[in-house]
Amino acid sequence: ELLLGASQALFGAPRLVPLAEISQWKEDLSGAFVADPERLPTGLFMHPNGYALFLIPFVILLIAGLLYQPHRNLGRRLINIILLLALCLVLWRDYTKGAYAWMILGMVLILLPTALSRFRIGLGWLILLGGIVGLTVLSLQEGIGTVLSRYGLWQAALAVLENPSVLVL
Repeated sequence: ELLLGASQALFGAPRLVPLAEISQWKEDLSGAFVADPERLPTGLFMHPNGYALFLIPFVILLIAGLLYQPHRNLGRRLINIILLLALCLVLWRDYTKGAYAWMILGMVLILLPTALSRFRIGLGWLILLGGIVGLTVLSLQEGIGTVLSRYGLWQAALAVLENPSVLVL
């Protein structure tokens, strides 16, 4: 996945899975549409967001490995650093802004002091849910387009769940 995504970011190919049409509307970090959507890394996914979501755990695990693995194995540390740099470069070209926030959250949870380690899972869920709600509320107040469309999808999903048959199913 990493090599495929890196190749797509550099050369725009190979693309084993067709790029979703919605990717044409992907915005870069400045808010402008991506100049060359064919070079968006998606790996075996149709959209950069799904690809980024797939890669986030690897970034967090590599960081944890670098922080907590024994220092005597320098070869493994070097490989992990190279993989981490490659992942970060691919994710940078992916322009998945939400992924950056969730990776930072994961790193913060990894760096929690050992005294708080038993609260790590609970804090993780609390921060995750609070982050989703907070970002959504902030984005709705600011009128950010991508969140407005997602809010509409949430409303549609909740409307479907009002049907008792759907709830039972």
